[in-house]
Amino acid sequence: MAKKKSIVVSGDADASSYLVLQTGLDEVKDLMAETLGEEGLAPHELDRAGNPSGKSTKWSIPTVEGEEDTVGEIEGVILFHKFNRSRWEHEYGKGEADAMPVCSSVDGRTGVGNPGGNCKNCPFAQFGSGPNNSQACKLTKHVFILREDELLPLLVVLTVSSLKNAKAYFRRLLSHQIRPTQVITKLNLSGPHKSKSGFDHAKAELSLAGRLDEETAQKMKDYAEYLKPWLQATVTTREDVEGDGETQLDEEPPY
Repeated sequence: MAKKKSIVVSGDADASSYLVLQTGLDEVKDLMAETLGEEGLAPHELDRAGNPSGKSTKWSIPTVEGEEDTVGEIEGVILFHKFNRSRWEHEYGKGEADAMPVCSSVDGRTGVGNPGGNCKNCPFAQFGSGPNNSQACKLTKHVFILREDELLPLLVVLTVSSLKNAKAYFRRLLSHQIRPTQVITKLNLSGPHKSKSGFDHAKAELSLAGRLDEETAQKMKDYAEYLKPWLQATVTTREDVEGDGETQLDEEPPY
């Protein structure tokens, strides 16, 4: 029998090295206004962790030099997370690689575009509407995780094969009355796993790495609220679902 995962509720994490805490929220706001101007932070400008394809179990993350680094673990404070849906005119591998979705939803519930409307009842959100019994409209979860050496969160797009694990982690936090901004979370990739369609893919595993003290947690919550208007507007790209487009959930989407 598989061992049940549990939430560790004791032991404080040392978050003093986090750049945002050393800088202070007021200074961060001034810095963003000075460097980004009146337009602020555009949703597509956040660095993203590139999802692996095939048998790889490492994310691809941009470095400060603008190059790509591969990591098997991401650790930080989750400032915000949300569902997202995107559908493109052509299947992956066909049409333009950077094509914009013909319909998308920034909350995974209400689509804008063709056909738009209620996502849950949309025919493109049903299994079997895409290749190999997948969904033509891809359901993803956007996780914005703040790492200790950066002022802006990294966007990790969890594809359909990782949604069940993510839901279980957030449910365990809720059960212990813990907000994501009160803890340091660790993300790992397990696998490779094989989908029902025979495709190799990795699954994200979320675990608790430590608790923040009350003052630090409040600062993280305040920073999350400040960034939230920009974070809410992110949209899934074609590259985000590369390598996971043919996998499928064993249950209904976790709305």
